[in-house]
Amino acid sequence: MSDERSPTKEQLEALVVSAQGGDTAAFEALYDHFYDRIYRYVSFKAGDASAAEDITEEVFLRMLRSIGTYKHRGHPFSSWLFRVAHNLVADHFRKRGRDKSVPLDKVVAVVGESSVD
Repeated sequence: MSDERSPTKEQLEALVVSAQGGDTAAFEALYDHFYDRIYRYVSFKAGDASAAEDITEEVFLRMLRSIGTYKHRGHPFSSWLFRVAHNLVADHFRKRGRDKSVPLDKVVAVVGESSVD
């Protein structure tokens, strides 16, 4: 189904080329077109709305910084964008695994138990 909010494959390719040339309106159109899909993907994978917002923001910042290096290789632009999102979600979980955070209520419970002795 195609409407004015859903560009065709050819229109998306033209937007990418324009964005690579520095056209901010083309970048904005790509952002508008892909934001919801990327956010839903990241939110599903991360399971945390706050993290999903941060990761989605970073996806589009990276798109802005790296769109000049994107080369069409027979796959849609969305594949590249979702790969960026996937990598950032993986980075999020790697970082979270290293942080070793403990919920505050567990800390208070442990401290409370040890002060009873």
